[in-house]
Amino acid sequence: MKNANELKIKHLGIKWFGDIPKCFTIRKIKFLGRLIAGGTPKTENLEYWGGDIPWIPSGMVQNCLIANNEDGKYITRKGLEESATKEIPENSPLIALTGATCANVGLLKFKATANQSVIALAVDKHNDYKYLYYSFLANREQFLIYKAGGAQGGITLDNVKNIYLAIPDISIQKRIADYLDIKTEQIKTFIENKKKLIELLEEQRKSIIYNAITKGLDKDVKTKPSGVEWLGNIPENWKVKKMKFLGDAIIGLTYNPEDVVGEGAGTLVLRSSNLKNNVITKDDNVYVKKEIPENLLTREGDILICSRNGSIDLVGKNAIITKDDENLTFGAFTTIFRTADYKYIHKYFNSHLFKSQAGLFSSSTINQLTTGILNELLVPMPPEAEREKIIEYIDKSTEKINQAIQTIKQEIKLIEEYKKSLIYSAVTGKIKALLTDE
Repeated sequence: MKNANELKIKHLGIKWFGDIPKCFTIRKIKFLGRLIAGGTPKTENLEYWGGDIPWIPSGMVQNCLIANNEDGKYITRKGLEESATKEIPENSPLIALTGATCANVGLLKFKATANQSVIALAVDKHNDYKYLYYSFLANREQFLIYKAGGAQGGITLDNVKNIYLAIPDISIQKRIADYLDIKTEQIKTFIENKKKLIELLEEQRKSIIYNAITKGLDKDVKTKPSGVEWLGNIPENWKVKKMKFLGDAIIGLTYNPEDVVGEGAGTLVLRSSNLKNNVITKDDNVYVKKEIPENLLTREGDILICSRNGSIDLVGKNAIITKDDENLTFGAFTTIFRTADYKYIHKYFNSHLFKSQAGLFSSSTINQLTTGILNELLVPMPPEAEREKIIEYIDKSTEKINQAIQTIKQEIKLIEEYKKSLIYSAVTGKIKALLTDE
């Protein structure tokens, strides 16, 4: 005979819980504490901003602890009292409602406020805040079922408050949370070490490219002053050229929200989010329906560059447009560099030589690689026959490094999947050892 919990789950249609232990109940989030909606004080009112009350935007909710507000914004007491935002107590789980972070979860470790795209749960005394944070993480897919409005859509407060969670007694909640604290910290350390290894391999790859495109392949070749102090000597038959003499830098398309249409109804706009690991990806797409100039349609061999971003590390990431990516367009925060020497210039864009000039487009407000700056960047250029040999050498010398990086990234992906499975198993009572004191 099925126990009462099994019958209740079947009645509610909550398939993702499966069987749960008798010591668990199924409860809606709204019965686990007080839900707090956020809001934004009027940005034009300077009396509302620059105070000492932390204000959390949804972009800070990244499926992890939120331990400080060092890079965030602050509002005044007046801004709090005269806007929709509310005070959130420390140790409150958060859920992002809209945009790129929709259904992301966070655990706020200090008193704060938040914008209207964030919901907080002030946990009641009968429940453990860390357990509920892990439960939120385990049920992100359940939150996303209610997402509406496409890529930039979201979920609502009503959706969140009626989500079901599996809830045991608070003593078991604490035991599960403590166990997950230890296990997730071990996984975090593992991932951090793997990412450090990737950084070392990427540094090695960039060094190989840098040496090849600044010194060539012949160690005994005669050299000459490059005329650029920081570049030093180059092979005597090389030239240093500005980018503007090697191709055309083309800034991307500007479009309005009303130009955005559904898939199949317009032209795909390649944006910074479509640039990952030096290739074009199409898992975060925007389409527009408007007349697009011929030069803003992508061509095979174009180099797509992220030319504007809040992070200096992301400015300059790039990929070569393949035949599969032709006749698309690209957004205003990206730039196409169109050149016959795209294979060689692509190596340059992925070298220390390019990054060493990054200070030219770094500022205190926005990091922007304008077409004007891009055109003035300096490139050591060997004769064409030597360029082909350098490209071949770089490809061969970095092949094993690229393979090693991909292997490590796959290991990280697998351990992250294991982490998700572990959290889900723990908060739905699948790890039996956590349910008793034995």
